[in-house]
Formats: sequence, structure tokens, C-alpha cells
Amino acid sequence: TETTKRNELIKRLIMSEWSSSWVPRNIPAQRVENLDALDSLIQRIDRAKALSDVALRADFRKMGLQEDPSWRADDLRRKLVEALIWEHLPMEELHRECLQRGVAVGDAWTEYRKGAA
Repeated sequence: TETTKRNELIKRLIMSEWSSSWVPRNIPAQRVENLDALDSLIQRIDRAKALSDVALRADFRKMGLQEDPSWRADDLRRKLVEALIWEHLPMEELHRECLQRGVAVGDAWTEYRKGAA
């Protein structure tokens, strides 16, 4: 429809024009599926970067992530932001990320591709 095409062009303009503010913050805007997901990601990253050390550790555990006691707050913050980014990636980008890092995707990718076909 015309509305769908219009929205796609608006998204492309926003991604193009605003991406310069996301790049220095290491936000992979072009890899996120839609503007709502991108907005959510930016808000959560900004929040994570503003957390106190105690709140940061609590958020880390709340996400179900394992903390190494030797990690400093900066390490935790970096890892939390990385996990937040992964949460917001569409399946294809998440798959690509796994392959780049040498992480076995197992049956999850196969099952996804069967359902997407």
C-alpha cells in the first residue's frame, strides 16, 4: 500500500539522517528491524549507561546474565549494552552475529528457517 511504502521511505530518511548520532554511541541502528525497536534499544542503552554500579549489577542479574566477580563496572556496562543490542536484533542479524563470533546456532536457526519458509 501507499502507506507502507511511505513509512518505509520515512524510516530510511530517519536512519540516514540520524545515524551519525548513533554511530559514536555504538548503536547498530541499521541492523535493528524497526524504529520502535530502535527507540527501545536507545532508551535501554542510555539507562544502562547511567546506572550506578550497584544498579548495574542488579540489572545484569535481572537479565539472567552470569557475572564474573572480577569484572569492573565498565566491563559489566559494556556486556549489558551488548546483550541489549542482541535482544533487539532481528533473527537474521542475530544469526549473522553468532556466525561472526563462532557461536554454534544449533537447531534454533533451522527451526526458524522452516517457519519462515
